[in-house]
Amino acid sequence: MKADGENTLEALRQDFDQAFARAPRQQADDLERLVGMRVGTGRYAVRLDDLSGLHGRPPVTPLPGGAPALMGLASRQGQILAVYDLATLLGLPDGRALARWIVIARGEPSVALAFAEVEGHHLVSQVALVPAPDGSSPSVPELLAVEETVLGVLRLEAIIASIASPTGQPDA
Repeated sequence: MKADGENTLEALRQDFDQAFARAPRQQADDLERLVGMRVGTGRYAVRLDDLSGLHGRPPVTPLPGGAPALMGLASRQGQILAVYDLATLLGLPDGRALARWIVIARGEPSVALAFAEVEGHHLVSQVALVPAPDGSSPSVPELLAVEETVLGVLRLEAIIASIASPTGQPDA
């Protein structure tokens, strides 16, 4: 039988050795929280920190003669929202018929972007986000590999800037 000091020393040795056998812990600051989404025919993700809301799409009242991506106006908790088809803004085929969800960007409470489907929550290391190839849209500056799929990571600031731009393109 070992003395208490020997047991303590042995336990410390085991803890020390096992610390090197375990995978290092992720620092909370190194993690990004994203929501996966299907937008028209594409699959994308958006950072949760860039959102002030994610909701089921409210009823939208169409407006005549608006921008091609403008679906119309909606009300959410007493606030009027201009609802845009995110697929059209990204240059994809019109996704209005499939749009069941909206996101509201932080700092842009009067603009909602409509899309088809929420595909899940992703908690990933910042190193998992890779720059998109040269010549990619400023609206999708990063990519994220999830299982066997690559998601474009949306930059909502650039997408909203494209709405206000006379060319419909965000500034680079």
